[in-house]
Amino acid sequence: GWPRRRLLASGALGWGVLTLLMGITHDFWFLFVLRCLNGVALASLTPLCQSILADIATPQTRGVAFGVIQFSIQLGAGLSAFGVASVSGEEMLVAGQTVAGWRLAFIAVGAMS
Repeated sequence: GWPRRRLLASGALGWGVLTLLMGITHDFWFLFVLRCLNGVALASLTPLCQSILADIATPQTRGVAFGVIQFSIQLGAGLSAFGVASVSGEEMLVAGQTVAGWRLAFIAVGAMS
């Protein structure tokens, strides 16, 4: 089959790049397509992580390892939602240009990925 670690890296990179692109596009339909592809890339990450983790963790540590992974996912989602919500409705001055906060949120999240 396909090498899962490469698929995981490709999915994470694709998700990050697509998220960044969503922040800079000015066309609704292109944003729509990017969002659909973004969802596909993001949907690949958890199953791939779980599959790799099931192979490398011992039966005694597997439950804790899965718990740490799931906790980290939820913590990251919660913190990013809090941060993104605080700027999404604002307009900010960046390099002399006014930029919508939601755009900056996509760019920042994509760049951090």
